[in-house]
Amino acid sequence: MRRRRGCGRRGRHRVDQFGLGIHADAGLHATPSGSLRELWRLVDDIKPALSTLKMPALILHAREDDISSLSNAFYLQQHLGGLVDMVVLDDSYHLVMIDRQRDIVVSRSIQFIANVLERDARLKSLAQKRQEVADRRSQRDG
Repeated sequence: MRRRRGCGRRGRHRVDQFGLGIHADAGLHATPSGSLRELWRLVDDIKPALSTLKMPALILHAREDDISSLSNAFYLQQHLGGLVDMVVLDDSYHLVMIDRQRDIVVSRSIQFIANVLERDARLKSLAQKRQEVADRRSQRDG
């Protein structure tokens, strides 16, 4: 995944614009180096296994994120092993949960969860029907 350098000034400015307080309320002024080292160790451990992750995933990423490159989101979309729903936000920065498109973040998250639950219910129902057919065959033939 591509590492992107940035101080996050635009994101902190956006938080200030929302009247949510000073930017320190939204996060740290800088990321501690130990945390960054641990993050990149985790990335190195997980990257080779992405294709084995078969569960559905929702990726919400800001096009103008000044901390994390949009190419990271595309990388995940291409390498995860399950269904991926990706939303690129055009009027947000790094803190998408509190930026201008936060309503889209909430609605797409709710929609994604509902779709996953509906899919799981359909699969469970299908599995039960298959089991019933197998049981009937077993009783008939047995």
